[in-house]
Amino acid sequence: MEKVDFISLIKDLFPDFKDAKITSQRRSNNGFSFLIQKDALSRWAKIPTSSQYEEDLIGIEQKALSGINNPYLIKLYDVRTQYIKGQRYDVLMFDYIDGQDLKKILKNADKPFSEKETISLISNITEAIKSIWDKGWVHQDIKPKNIIFDKNQNKFVLLDLGIAYYANEFAYSSGRHPSEYVSPEQLKAQMGERVQVTFSSDLFQLGIIAYESLTLQHPFKDDQKKSKINFKRIIEGQYKPISDFDSQVSKQTVQIIERLLNPNAGHRYRDPEDLLCNLSGKEYKKPLNFKEGVYFQVWPGPQGYNNILDFISSKKPSGVVIGASQIPSNDFIVTVKEKGYKLIIDPETFLLQEGIHHSWHGDLAKQNWYMSDLNPSLFAKPNYIKTLIAGVFGLEASHNVDYFIPPYFNIPNYDDEWRHINRTMFLEFLKYSRRLSENKPILCGISISESIINTEKTRKEIVDFYSQFYYFDAFFLRLDVMKNNSPTLIKSVSKLIEELQYHKPVLLADADLVAFGYMAKGLSSLSTSTAESKRKHNLASKNTEKKGGGGGKGGPKDKFFVPKLLQFVKVEGDLSALIRVIGDDALCACDLCKTINKNKKIGKETIEEFVTNWKKGDKNNHFFCCLSEWKDYINSHKPEERLGKYKELIDRAKNIYKKNKEDLKFVQIISNGCFKDWEDAFFST
Repeated sequence: MEKVDFISLIKDLFPDFKDAKITSQRRSNNGFSFLIQKDALSRWAKIPTSSQYEEDLIGIEQKALSGINNPYLIKLYDVRTQYIKGQRYDVLMFDYIDGQDLKKILKNADKPFSEKETISLISNITEAIKSIWDKGWVHQDIKPKNIIFDKNQNKFVLLDLGIAYYANEFAYSSGRHPSEYVSPEQLKAQMGERVQVTFSSDLFQLGIIAYESLTLQHPFKDDQKKSKINFKRIIEGQYKPISDFDSQVSKQTVQIIERLLNPNAGHRYRDPEDLLCNLSGKEYKKPLNFKEGVYFQVWPGPQGYNNILDFISSKKPSGVVIGASQIPSNDFIVTVKEKGYKLIIDPETFLLQEGIHHSWHGDLAKQNWYMSDLNPSLFAKPNYIKTLIAGVFGLEASHNVDYFIPPYFNIPNYDDEWRHINRTMFLEFLKYSRRLSENKPILCGISISESIINTEKTRKEIVDFYSQFYYFDAFFLRLDVMKNNSPTLIKSVSKLIEELQYHKPVLLADADLVAFGYMAKGLSSLSTSTAESKRKHNLASKNTEKKGGGGGKGGPKDKFFVPKLLQFVKVEGDLSALIRVIGDDALCACDLCKTINKNKKIGKETIEEFVTNWKKGDKNNHFFCCLSEWKDYINSHKPEERLGKYKELIDRAKNIYKKNKEDLKFVQIISNGCFKDWEDAFFST
């Protein structure tokens, strides 16, 4: 590199400082810095020059600091550029801060920081992190040398955004990081993993500094006299407890630093504001970009759309969910919008997975992104992923949805193959989501089955994986293939919801209404363990009845058939929203369906057996005839007999309803589209 007189360069670019006193301050890996003094005015100039200052980093600091005026972040006044023999030189002019950097302070300290001083340090730097994260930037280089103590203002100030990372572009992290202050995410990126780094990575670096301030020991060094870091301990979150050094540090401060040093990014803080609230003892309220409440998914049958919205209106939902496999007419969607409901289209991309019966796909085959039997090998091809993402968003945008849901898939197991698929899918999605979704709120679709949710290890991996994504506004959780309400399963679902909603609100859904009912019944029983919650529960149930769900006021009065209805509720900590919708009602269709399939008949004995067993339980049950559950029975007959058997099943359902009117609120007959031709014939009569 050509030897350049940097002091002359500064004076040429900033004529106002031609007569100023300019002295060299320090040289870092990224360039030179100078102190400029003229009369009572002091400025600090930085000239990035090193080979590490690659083309893609030019202008980074200027972009990251532009327009930010935060007392805990170095203020950038101006940037001017000059080319000398083809080489670019930027001079960045900053406010000058009179004080020592934290590295020198800690090195010369004869005792650790007090707890109060450490909290002040954490608070000041978090304010700085928040100010740049609000603009989408991650500092990536938070270390003691880049923190200076302003002795005149008695505060800590964050410096040097030379390797800052713009997270809103959804590019993958390059893995740049300071050698001794590195987060697990930065390490993974350095090792070649495609990961995104967010403000949470900055908080981890701050956690190391806070620990070091309280103990004068680096948490991840085996030998404090050497600079070598034990990266394995960083990944695993292993370090000596702070209490080993000072047992007088408060439990709250220890917990704050432990959260900052959590090896899983999603288990640190949900937002810098979350940490600031924790520090000040205030309650953190997550900003919501979607309307809370109940979302109904309608799957209209051949009888048309008459009365569907009237029925839904009686439940006063926040919005309507439409499955991509059953897109209704545009008139219906227009009406939904006119009534003020939020609109969501569930892409149902899990239906495209290998091994799922094609007859379920409905209208999906009409979509240009439809590819039957999507399997792991296809996900290895980025072009397929991009085509799928763009196609799904195109479908949703064409119907002017209020919330976007990206492609998502059922996780039959969480082995390495599927873990890789989900990571690849979501990271690719993050790169394009904001541009494609036109900055509308985004829901993160998750579809899981009973076999995986019952395993604590895999459940934790799922939460760890999804919780690291800060770009979604809520989780859209489908609980598929939940065929029982065992205490173990209920607790697993409850735990999953609890862990997910710590990070983001949850919209609870289910492809199988029967399973959803079982889960609702079980979850509601978990939430009524105290007298107070039981009292609220009873009030909620009474309110539900007054509002006219089911066959009561406001619901359909003269028809036994109600279109397929999935209930999507925003799950709260005490599950009260779920209870308000479901009440004490259990959905018992599976019991009858299993009895019929088991006996291969629907004779008088079978029905009476079911009714007898059913009456032993809760007499306030809704009764649901889930026709898709009767598939085996119907298909056991000759094709020409199947329509008759289908009608016979309907008649049996009618008879059960007539004989048990006092015990049943209404009958709902559901089909998953497997018998559409039979429905056409039946409902045309």
